[in-house]
Amino acid sequence: PIISSTSDLTFNTFAWSIWGTDNVHPSDIYFTQNRLGLICNTKNFGSWNAMSVSDKLFDFSTEQYGQQLDTSAIVHVITNNPDNKINWVLSYNSLYMGSYTNEFNVSAANDVFTPTSLICNSLSSLGGAAVVPLKYKELNLFVGSSRDEVYSIGYDYTIDVYVPKSIGYITNHLLSQGISRLISVNNKDQNVYILHDTGRLSVLNYVGEQSVLGYSEIEANEPIIDMCATSS
Repeated sequence: PIISSTSDLTFNTFAWSIWGTDNVHPSDIYFTQNRLGLICNTKNFGSWNAMSVSDKLFDFSTEQYGQQLDTSAIVHVITNNPDNKINWVLSYNSLYMGSYTNEFNVSAANDVFTPTSLICNSLSSLGGAAVVPLKYKELNLFVGSSRDEVYSIGYDYTIDVYVPKSIGYITNHLLSQGISRLISVNNKDQNVYILHDTGRLSVLNYVGEQSVLGYSEIEANEPIIDMCATSS
């Protein structure tokens, strides 16, 4: 489906608690584990996450056949602060969500999302800007709310959890220009391209886990407005 600010989405059924009394539209959309997911930032009730009935992407009824099943839709609150809106969602084996002040991880104890197995934890209070995050190899890269820092959420073997880590220790000069987009050409490449608010383009060179080998700037005659990546 296409989300528009001027037209309603047409679904078979809705869970009332997605909308509350705000009558607002979904702010982001994703797909995970045969479920369509919607993020709804409400005016008065914080940010809600809704996942459709499994294998029925337009059905958001929280009960099937009069009872809640493992395949029923899932509706839950991510943050109850209406001023701390969810800016982005990154869907992989689990879900990562970034608000203005926090990053959240949504997972399940048995690795399968059900109404009773869902676990939502706050990863940190670094904050996430409204810049689309990037899944790069084993890393989840996102821009902090200050828009001048990139963080990587990667697996830490010493404590057996996924944690965010700053890569700014080697890139302060570049990241101080602000960040508006992250892109990688493909997961075989070792480069992550960063478009800055200043219209300049820089490259991070990754090796292995969360190690940054170096960085460079790409010279252009004019400021770059936007970019996309393709692979052949």
